[in-house]
Amino acid sequence: MKTKINSIGITCIAGLLSLLVSPARAQCTNCTSTLSGTVTAAQTVGPGQTLCISPSGILQGNITINGGIVCNSGNISGATITINSGMLTSSGTITSPMVNISSGTLENSGTASVDSLSGFGANMQFTNTGIYSGNGFRMEIISPTTSPTTLFFHNAGSMTISNNMWLNEVEGTNTGDITTGGDFENISQEVFIGNFTNSGPLTVGDLFGNLGVFHTTCRVMVTGWFTNLGIVTGPLTPSAPCAGFSVGGVAQNYNYFGQDGSYLDMCAGINQNLGLFGANVSNCQCNSTCTSTLAVNENHPANETVAAFPNPVQNELHLRIEEPGDFKVNIFATDGKLIFSGACTGQQEHFVISAAAWAPGIYQLVLASEEKVLVQKIIRN
Repeated sequence: MKTKINSIGITCIAGLLSLLVSPARAQCTNCTSTLSGTVTAAQTVGPGQTLCISPSGILQGNITINGGIVCNSGNISGATITINSGMLTSSGTITSPMVNISSGTLENSGTASVDSLSGFGANMQFTNTGIYSGNGFRMEIISPTTSPTTLFFHNAGSMTISNNMWLNEVEGTNTGDITTGGDFENISQEVFIGNFTNSGPLTVGDLFGNLGVFHTTCRVMVTGWFTNLGIVTGPLTPSAPCAGFSVGGVAQNYNYFGQDGSYLDMCAGINQNLGLFGANVSNCQCNSTCTSTLAVNENHPANETVAAFPNPVQNELHLRIEEPGDFKVNIFATDGKLIFSGACTGQQEHFVISAAAWAPGIYQLVLASEEKVLVQKIIRN
């Protein structure tokens, strides 16, 4: 079958592809209520309730979660989200001016554009395996103690924060990529409870501040100043890629930097060490950069029923869907902007999407039917 769709340069042709199917979150289960179509009424979800937003659902009303679960495989559009306890899990899209969390979990495996996320409380967990963008991001424990932290942050996807990212008494990990336009601060007020482990690209647009424990196996790129009042560690053996910091401004170390024997590099315009540098700390010897561990599949596994190639892409992205059903085809940039929208029928049509006008970077391909959501990260070289 050969068809032409008049939608941003999509043409049906024969082709091969390879798509990573989003895990169990792609389909909501155990729903006590389901939203389809456009809903403007506010939603409150209590204990024992699971509100599911279907792939065709668009929720525009504000959401308050008081012990229940919201499972989104559709679109949360323009709603303020408050999580007092319970969970929001999303494999669809979220566009929100504000997310407030006092206790509970936010899991994003789709595309989320949140102007401001404010987590202030206890027993909070944030997990991103999709594409997340926002203006500001803050997680802070309500009353620091010497007990282990109850705030958890994990990014295995792509995060772009245009201003500041502040983690206070948070147990954090990054295996994806994080970019901030402003500060990145890892803070601990009580005996270094807060700690952050970085093993992916981290780019800081202004100040990098550490008042906790920060461990990195990558080189962190800092445009502004570097200030360490805590503990910075790295690999205990020489590694490739190398680990450390590239600082455009002044690097100020007031405490421990590689004191445990870590192999770290510090390269700064001005280096002010008023603390302790370890014996294996080098000066401007690290030139490599980490690459993200985001999954991309360039070839076509025999057991896959949906595929997209080449990935990374330059000019044309080829799609084929052997799953039955009608699918919406959306592609999002890291800032949440929709750059492509189309539709297709599985087992009948093959597509080519023009990527020539895309800026280099990471994108997310989302295929949504009434039954499931399929997600793939696409890299444009």
